[in-house]
Amino acid sequence: MATPTVRAPNEEQKQAIEHHGGMLLSAGAGSGKTYVLIEHMIYLLKDFFSQEKNCQLIDFELKRELGSFLSSMVMMTFTNKAAQEMQIRLEKRLRDELALATGDRPKWQMVIEQLPRLNMGTIHSFCMKLIRQGLIEGVDSRATIMSQFAARALVRETCHEWLQHKKPSEMSHQVFDTLFISFDKIVESFCSIFLDPELRLSWELSDHENTSENFNIIIAKLFDQYGLSRVPDVQSALLPYRETTSAKWLTTLDNFYTRLAGIKLGTIDGIQTLQELFATLEVPRTPPAAKSDELLAGLFDYYKALKSFIKDLAEELLYFHENQDVLVSIWFPVIKELYETLAQAWTKKDGLTFSDLEYNVHQALGNREVQQQISKAYKYLIVDEFQDTSEIQFKILQQIIDNDFSRIFCVGDPKQAIYGFRGGELSVFLGCRHKVPKNLSLLANYRSEENIINFNNEFFDYLFKLGPDFEGIDQYAVSVEYQKYPHATNPASPGKVTQIANNILVRDGDGAPARDEINQLEASILHSYIKQQLQLNPTQEICILYSKLAPSKHLIDLLIKSDLSFVAQIKIPYADDPTLGILQLLLHLVKSTVFHTTTTRKTILTLLESYIALLEIEVPKHVTLSEVLDRFLHNYVLFGPLDSFYIFLSDLNLKVADFRVVSALLEEIVKFSSDDSDMISFILNEERESSYSTEFRYPGTVGNIKIMTTHAAKGLEFEHVILAGIHTNAKGRSDSPTIGKWPFSFRWRIGNKKMRTPAMILETRVAKEKDFAEAKRLFYVAGTRARKCLTWSNIIVTNPNKKNDGTKYGKNWIDGLRKIDDQHAGTASSPFREVQTLSISPPDQEEILNVKERQIKLARPLFHIDSSNVFSGMTQQEHGSQTLTAVAISSELSVTRASMLADCPMKFYLANIIKFSDEEIEYLKSLAEQLPQSASRHALPELASSAERGSHLHNLLSQLIQSNWDHHIVDEAKLTSRDKDSVEWVFGLLKPHFDQGDEFFSERPVKFKFAGHMIAGTPDLVIVPKSQPGEMEIWDFKTGADKIDKEGGYWAQLRMYAHHYFQHTKETKISLKLVYLDQQLIKVEEHTSDSCVRELEQIWSLKKDYLRCNLKHCLHCNFGNICPSNAFSATYP
Repeated sequence: MATPTVRAPNEEQKQAIEHHGGMLLSAGAGSGKTYVLIEHMIYLLKDFFSQEKNCQLIDFELKRELGSFLSSMVMMTFTNKAAQEMQIRLEKRLRDELALATGDRPKWQMVIEQLPRLNMGTIHSFCMKLIRQGLIEGVDSRATIMSQFAARALVRETCHEWLQHKKPSEMSHQVFDTLFISFDKIVESFCSIFLDPELRLSWELSDHENTSENFNIIIAKLFDQYGLSRVPDVQSALLPYRETTSAKWLTTLDNFYTRLAGIKLGTIDGIQTLQELFATLEVPRTPPAAKSDELLAGLFDYYKALKSFIKDLAEELLYFHENQDVLVSIWFPVIKELYETLAQAWTKKDGLTFSDLEYNVHQALGNREVQQQISKAYKYLIVDEFQDTSEIQFKILQQIIDNDFSRIFCVGDPKQAIYGFRGGELSVFLGCRHKVPKNLSLLANYRSEENIINFNNEFFDYLFKLGPDFEGIDQYAVSVEYQKYPHATNPASPGKVTQIANNILVRDGDGAPARDEINQLEASILHSYIKQQLQLNPTQEICILYSKLAPSKHLIDLLIKSDLSFVAQIKIPYADDPTLGILQLLLHLVKSTVFHTTTTRKTILTLLESYIALLEIEVPKHVTLSEVLDRFLHNYVLFGPLDSFYIFLSDLNLKVADFRVVSALLEEIVKFSSDDSDMISFILNEERESSYSTEFRYPGTVGNIKIMTTHAAKGLEFEHVILAGIHTNAKGRSDSPTIGKWPFSFRWRIGNKKMRTPAMILETRVAKEKDFAEAKRLFYVAGTRARKCLTWSNIIVTNPNKKNDGTKYGKNWIDGLRKIDDQHAGTASSPFREVQTLSISPPDQEEILNVKERQIKLARPLFHIDSSNVFSGMTQQEHGSQTLTAVAISSELSVTRASMLADCPMKFYLANIIKFSDEEIEYLKSLAEQLPQSASRHALPELASSAERGSHLHNLLSQLIQSNWDHHIVDEAKLTSRDKDSVEWVFGLLKPHFDQGDEFFSERPVKFKFAGHMIAGTPDLVIVPKSQPGEMEIWDFKTGADKIDKEGGYWAQLRMYAHHYFQHTKETKISLKLVYLDQQLIKVEEHTSDSCVRELEQIWSLKKDYLRCNLKHCLHCNFGNICPSNAFSATYP
């Protein structure tokens, strides 16, 4: 067996290893942080053995002292996985020490045996240990952890019961109505409050008696948060210009800052005075000198920021100031009562959440006796990933060390604080610097090559200083300590940073590519680049990092088609997991059996067969699916829902990639529901938007490719890192909730205007700044995972007919890259001076940008990503002032498929959720044609010849319109007399438009967003009359006789086209025309934007009842022979 080697630390690592606490270590990416932590433990153990008092002990005494020494230390890290990895590495290092030892071998063997005495884990596992030891008063030491889903269900149920028992007379009508209308958002807010121990504490201490005092404090904090508390140095900035210019900008600034000096900022009186001041002042044009003079630019920036602050917020703040007593008295007591009701239910619940662990331990440590007992038991703390520590966690640590910071060793990197959504608070790290005796930094980067280190140093030094949306200055920016390359420069392999640049040209009228199209273009570019890289080096490790996984589906699809091997992290919404969909069907079966609705059984059998086909399950030959269902019903009575479901899956030989997560969820749900099938179904429906992560492995012919989120990559490193999804990863805007997370944070309406309390305004601003700062740090984590190569694509969309001054940037990571590149282009200080630029055009660019109808179909078993979506989740999408409910179906729909809702929800369901393909529909037609007429009450589909004739006439009319009605085309078409009459009739209708020079758009594809989907289609004809500004006509040509039963879908298509044009043009009125060629008949609807939206909302609302059949449409439906319409008696009104 080879003798192990132990590498020596560098000088800065040595200082971080050889100490006994009282240190905050800033450990940059690749600096050997874990190595330092392990070696620090070895150092402490060697020091323990070297102490004179321990040298005199015999073996059993030394073993007892060693056990006591280890049990008095706590080694915390952020995740269970990290703790397990740390333990494995420590055990290996101890065994290496054992192998290298000579006379000390028994001691190191003793350490290995006693290692379980060391407290190693997360802060939550440590808090649970204190509870298990009975040290936390009022908490059952046998308590178990409950899931967040169960906690959310408790909040929802409690809120619902509380609201049910309230009467309108007990509160103002506005409050009562708001609570009902915004119930879901209120539940969401209170879930956030009770799952965050710091928020719970702030609500417990809230008191509406001190509203005025709190209001004044918040006003001051708002000025501070917006960076307005400190006025720039006016004299230093303007002095060079006072004698050289008399320009208007100088006079305006002088006047403004002179008057500003007499205003007390951060007060309500100051806000009122500023509102009056800005009403008389205009922002002067920024002079050219400000581009090179930072002091002068700072004056203008402050002027503009303060004016924007007053414009955006003064009205809300002044209104609250004038009406705070009334507003607080009618709102806060009601909200606080609901909070206290929830708090009572929360204390009685069965189990603890992770937030409860922190809350209860924190509260218990407020008892001096308990605090001293715990502090004496745990004498030394080592805290890894300290940058992600929350304020309440830090308070717990302070209490344990009894505020003696020589008893703690904290290790982290403030540039990698990326868990704010879990309560991590960077201010804890920064504040601790002033409390510990010693601060130290590890600056040598052993991970990355020199060019990558230099790029990350310089780029993120600039980036971190930028404020929200890459504008202004981040007053709380993390300082970047430049890392060092610890080896001699290697000219042959300095590392490579690459930008793949691609220009996308769009023309007037085409519009900018949609987000999903950009994601597809990026995937296509990266796919081509990856193939090139694998040709150069087939064994290289390539990791594609996304901040959000959604765009990765496009790249996954391309990798599968190219047969490249990869491992992808994927998120599976519970709504898209087929096992949960099957369970929902089975629970419906239980209910139908109880109420003897036998027709539902036929429906469930049909849907189960679809699942079986999708998942390619082979049902055992000796049983039928009907028999398996009977067995499930029998077992359900004997064993309950969970075990009977597991037996059902076993009977079908169904194997799921990662069923552990799903089964854990189901066990929680069944436990919470007390085996009630209705409650289980309800909770599954409520949790439909939740998801779990798993790995998808595709064993292709070549490639070592990984796809994951940046969060998942934390602590890892890869030979070649590609940053992806960077064109669309900005956090989208969302409406403020009715009730915020902070006390006194709520909003109300005055007419149509939303008003917010100062607390909500401050909460929103703080959240925005924190989220953006964290997004920048996540960007840093992504960039520092690379060892040899770092790559991204830069897709620039340009319109040759429009001027682009290059000064406007978005909020995505690519915008940060572009802005800093543009600002430093051509300078010696540019971080991009060593960046190589490639040009790769996506081979399918035209297809992506011009396709009429697209649905991504990923190879199975990736049903999790582009799933069958049976019983799929509901998502809320804002549309104008109305909220539309959308079943989660394919992200893109054709107008034809979307309009099926108007015909029949079941038809829409079969086509878009079950997703019968066009080929399958044709097969269904053939089956129907084979049935004797008496066997089916549905008529046969229209003859193909009729469809062909209609298509021929459509094409002919399009040619004629586009040719300004060239009669030679009619002569060459060899039409029947009937068709010729129809064409000439249309010409008569259109001739006045031709004569007036109206604008025609024939068969021009359009694509637009509606209710959370991208809708694509091609209207037959759009006319824009010159003589009637603001009006438009949309025509739809039809052959055959008019059938009212079929017209619902026709009108729905026309309304969707109208909706598109209302969104993208200035039209105020659009006429929709169904033009029946054979009958020479025109039917007309006229719409404004509002009437169009109302009609579409009514249609789209049918999707929530998608198992309902419109029996009047059955004669015209292609799904007649498989539609379970007998099971549904409801028809349309």
